Amino acid sequence: MSLRTNKNPKPVTPAPTPSPALGIELESLLRELAVHQTDLLALATEHRAAIARADTGAIASCVERQAAILERSRASEQRRRTLVETWAPRERGITLTDLASRVEEPARTRLLALGGQVRTLVERLARENRIVRAATESLMAHMDGLVRQVARRLSQSGTYSRRGGIDAGTPLVAGIDLRH
Repeated sequence: MSLRTNKNPKPVTPAPTPSPALGIELESLLRELAVHQTDLLALATEHRAAIARADTGAIASCVERQAAILERSRASEQRRRTLVETWAPRERGITLTDLASRVEEPARTRLLALGGQVRTLVERLARENRIVRAATESLMAHMDGLVRQVARRLSQSGTYSRRGGIDAGTPLVAGIDLRH
């Protein structure tokens, strides 16, 4: 029986031994991510309600606040990358769940549960964002329909095309009676 050996074995660098510091950093990050996702979820619900009311001021406010939360979220993502690079420098595709599973009990159970909560929030936010996107598209189509209807009413002068735009070179010769 012959045993084959690799004549040029690659040195394997073991992952750093988990320490309480990993658990502390990971818990802090997971809690931060949970706050961001919770805030974004509440904002998506508010955004959807603003769209339903066609409240442009509230919609703009939601978009601005969402941008601020996403900026904070980017900082958390950088923290996540740093944490993975520190604790699993040579591993590709490692997740926070993978890191959490390396932490000793009882912290491991707590971290895995917290990670599950974050994952659930992310999934709920994705669903809510799909709804907001559909509502936005519906509102935009409605507004476009209104603009076209107004354009058809004003097209008696020949100023507006069938699509609601102003034909190039055509002078504006229409008026609207705002008293009625």
